[in-house]
Amino acid sequence: MLGDRIAALLPILSGFIRVAADMSMIAFALPLLLQIRSRRLVLTAVVIAAAGFLLEHLSAASGVPYGFFTYTDRFALLTGGTPVVIGLAWLVIVFGGRAAAERLDSRTYVQVLIAAAIAVLIDLALDPAAVGLGFWEWQQIGPYYGIPLSNFGGVVFLPHFC
Repeated sequence: MLGDRIAALLPILSGFIRVAADMSMIAFALPLLLQIRSRRLVLTAVVIAAAGFLLEHLSAASGVPYGFFTYTDRFALLTGGTPVVIGLAWLVIVFGGRAAAERLDSRTYVQVLIAAAIAVLIDLALDPAAVGLGFWEWQQIGPYYGIPLSNFGGVVFLPHFC
């Protein structure tokens, strides 16, 4: 039966999904990383990726700044329960938001606000999909597709530092 064949493929697909999740974050970050030409931007990229990873790890462990959540086994490589590539996702969100903000306004404080708003808008779309696909689970069910509002307040935090 077709159902039995599909069920037999699930372990293979599960492994593929784990690798694909990590590889997609690398694929999104790679074009951005290849465009970096100055030492200052390299350092900024490293700091943002590291800060993104550390904030995710801290929040999963302590609930600050996003709220309590747990990553599932949908990622191939986890360190301390946090996907290694999660910092690259933050890098793309922060650099992308900042690049868009620079095109919209020349004032630094306005750029920071625009970049933070873009990060929240991305998270408003990304989190429900990721939770629905089982990439992470929230310990406290919130009002936005099960996501606590503290998550979005925390998302505003990182763009202020680039």
